[in-house]
Amino acid sequence: MSKSKTMRWTWGLVWGLALGLLPMGSRAEEAPGAPARHTVVLASPGLLGEVGLGVEHAVSRHVALAGGVMGLWSFEERTGELSGSFSRRLGLSVDPGLHVYLAGRAPEGFWVGAHAEGWWERDNSQSWSREGGLGVGLGSSLASLRYGASARAGYTLVLAPGFSAQVGLGLLGLVSPPQVENLGRAW
Repeated sequence: MSKSKTMRWTWGLVWGLALGLLPMGSRAEEAPGAPARHTVVLASPGLLGEVGLGVEHAVSRHVALAGGVMGLWSFEERTGELSGSFSRRLGLSVDPGLHVYLAGRAPEGFWVGAHAEGWWERDNSQSWSREGGLGVGLGSSLASLRYGASARAGYTLVLAPGFSAQVGLGLLGLVSPPQVENLGRAW
């Protein structure tokens, strides 16, 4: 796993823990006479241009459907008197899954689960330099689609109605055949 991917997962875990404490969930326990609510919504704004949203819905006492969507964007431009560069990165990931609660009642307690994973990303970059009145530039565009599966274990704790925290660990396997377009374009 690359260093940037490791950092992305680390910060995603940190933000997921921190934001799981925000008032976005609902209690899985039923109060007498009150309608049952079995859904937890998780927001995860990551660092460096990542933002995501996840949801977990209990379909029975020990089973919950889970899923998330995350977007990524970053732009960088460096210009000087004689040279410069520009890069743009966009991405989107989805991860539907199933959690089985071994302790507690879904969506609160210790769970294990499996998720399908999909990630699309596009990187564009250009660089140029000028010397003696002549300009030389190089641009590239890379699109990639990664897909695979993950096994996860975690714990969801509903602290009060509207306040929940979730922590988990997982093992991820991805296939990533890159597709290169317009590599080495010069002008």
